[in-house]
Amino acid sequence: MRVHLTKDDNRPTEDAGIAVLHTERGNLPLDEIDLTATITGLTARTELAQGFRNPFDEPLEATYIFPLPDRAAVTSLRMEADGRVIEGILKERGEARADYDQAVHEGKRASIAEEERPGVFTMRVGNIMPGERVTVRLGLAGQLPYEDGEATFRFPLVVAPRYIPGTPLSGAQVGDGRALDTDAVPDASRISPPVLLPGFPNPVRLSVLVDIDPAGLPLTDVSSTLPVVNEPVDGGAQRLRVTPGERLDRDFVLRLKLGDETAVTTSLATRPDAEGGTFLLTVLPPVTSAPRVPATWRWCWTGRAACTAGRWPRPGARLHGS
Repeated sequence: MRVHLTKDDNRPTEDAGIAVLHTERGNLPLDEIDLTATITGLTARTELAQGFRNPFDEPLEATYIFPLPDRAAVTSLRMEADGRVIEGILKERGEARADYDQAVHEGKRASIAEEERPGVFTMRVGNIMPGERVTVRLGLAGQLPYEDGEATFRFPLVVAPRYIPGTPLSGAQVGDGRALDTDAVPDASRISPPVLLPGFPNPVRLSVLVDIDPAGLPLTDVSSTLPVVNEPVDGGAQRLRVTPGERLDRDFVLRLKLGDETAVTTSLATRPDAEGGTFLLTVLPPVTSAPRVPATWRWCWTGRAACTAGRWPRPGARLHGS
């Protein structure tokens, strides 16, 4: 299937650019970003790998502000350095900060990721040894929005400039960003990363690979905001790879045309496990401009002898049939 190149209406202004790592020795540009996504039906599982290297002759702590999709949940955090792998643990913010600061004080390698705003995260990586490469991997999972016969996979690759109102505060700033903390936005310096502006040399290697499995849904068209190469794979799946050399100056957006013009479309994906497994049932309405007629659904789930007609099952119910 041919993939169409489209424009992104939410492309950042010319002041936007690639976020960089801030250290005591100055800004340390990000070395590489690897984005791998698997789209199954209307769900997506994504791994974001961010790699960087310390070119100086002393250990450094680096701070990096980066965007993530606001509809995705972070499922894992892992840091790889000097042949070692450190798995992240979900903790309350205050406890996580205290544990991170203690590890850095003891000379240990450590990292912490915090959500500053919906879709904007701050990551700190402590004690990067001289000449050492560090890779931080984030796992994400989420649903794709679907409207008018089109599902959208959007992954932001840049933190766009934000409007910072208010009067600047005196004293030390709480973050390392470009904007000053104000009485209206007291953490402005934590959500305004230093950037490598357009026109400057681009040191970041961007790699994006997306596997698309319609899971039985009719896929008729794919469009992308970045140039991609369609690589052959077995079955009805597709593999898209972004052309090497692309800059991190806009969101990466894939739009998938799914569904049938006149008929209801369904798909069923299963995942066995030790407890029996789970399944994902997707039901798409007809892609048509005709007036919408309320549908009557009939569901059965375990633990109940009778089915429920005309309304959706309670949240978290395990469906048995339909």
